[in-house]
Amino acid sequence: MIAETRGHWPLMRAVAEVAAYDPEVAEFYHGRIGMFVDYAYGNVARWQADGRVDPVVTREAVAAITWMVERAATQHIMMVGDDTSGDAAVAAAQARIIWLTITAGPE
Repeated sequence: MIAETRGHWPLMRAVAEVAAYDPEVAEFYHGRIGMFVDYAYGNVARWQADGRVDPVVTREAVAAITWMVERAATQHIMMVGDDTSGDAAVAAAQARIIWLTITAGPE
């Protein structure tokens, strides 16, 4: 998500802002994030079928994590600008947080 956002940074920043008050832009933006959610939940569903992830992890949980990742990626890019040297570290941290979250088991 960091690379995708960075690759279209000026446009994605504008879309995210306008989505707050324009329903058509919001539909586009939420659809874009929804594609990430669908992809991620597809992986989770396969891992659940393999017994690697507890069935308690829902599509809603994956959506919440995806939006958290989107915000963290956006904030990271805003803070560092064109400096991509920390992108891999942020992505690795996000991956670890996601993996630990979805494999934690039932509460």
